[in-house]
Amino acid sequence: MHEFGHVMHGVLSNTDYASQAGTSVERDFVEAPSQMFEEWARRKESLSLLPQFCSPACPAVDDDLLGRLSTARLYGAGMRYSRQHLYAAYDMATSGAASTEPLALWDTMEGETPLGHVPGTQFPGTFEHIISGYAAGYYGYMWSEVLALDMLSVYGTNLMDPRSGAAFGARYWRRAARRRRQRWFASFSAASRPTPRSWPRLRARGPRPSH
Repeated sequence: MHEFGHVMHGVLSNTDYASQAGTSVERDFVEAPSQMFEEWARRKESLSLLPQFCSPACPAVDDDLLGRLSTARLYGAGMRYSRQHLYAAYDMATSGAASTEPLALWDTMEGETPLGHVPGTQFPGTFEHIISGYAAGYYGYMWSEVLALDMLSVYGTNLMDPRSGAAFGARYWRRAARRRRQRWFASFSAASRPTPRSWPRLRARGPRPSH
C-alpha cells in the first residue's frame, strides 16, 4: 500500500507541467500520501472486502485478527523509530558544511546506539536516499507520518467513504505541487493542523516501513 500511494500520487495528477506532477512536491511531504495509504491495509472497513476478491475460503477479518495484527505491528516500535532517528541524523551530518568520511562517521554514530555497530558492515553503501534527492531531508519520513495522520482525519471512521475520497482527490491528488503543502493543509484539514506536538499521536499509531 505504501508504494501504491506513490503510484496514486502520479497517475491522478492533473497539472500543466510534469515538474509539478506526482511526487514532485516538497521533500518532507512526499512520503505522506504513501504512508496514509498504508492504513487501508489494517482497517476493518477495507480488509472486510477481501472475500469479494479472493477465494471464498478467505478467512474473515474480525476484531480478534485485527487486534493481533496491530500487536504484531507495534512490536519493536521503539527500535524502529530509534533507527529512523539515526538515519535522519546521519543524513544531516553527511549533508553539512563539515567534510566527513562517510563510513567512519557511520561507524561512530551507530556505535553510540544501544545495539552498537557491527564491524565490517557498510550500511551507507545501501542508503540510496541520501544520493537520490533526500539529502538533509530524510527526517521527512517521520514528519510525513504526522502529516499522514492529519490527512486520515478527513475520512473519519470510514476509509471507504467515496465522498471523502473524491474530495481528497480533487484537492490534493490532481493539484500535486501546484500549491504549497502548508497552504493546502490550512484549507483542507483545519481541524487538526500538524505541528511537532502531533508526535504523541504518531507514537500511538505505531511504526511504518521506509521505502
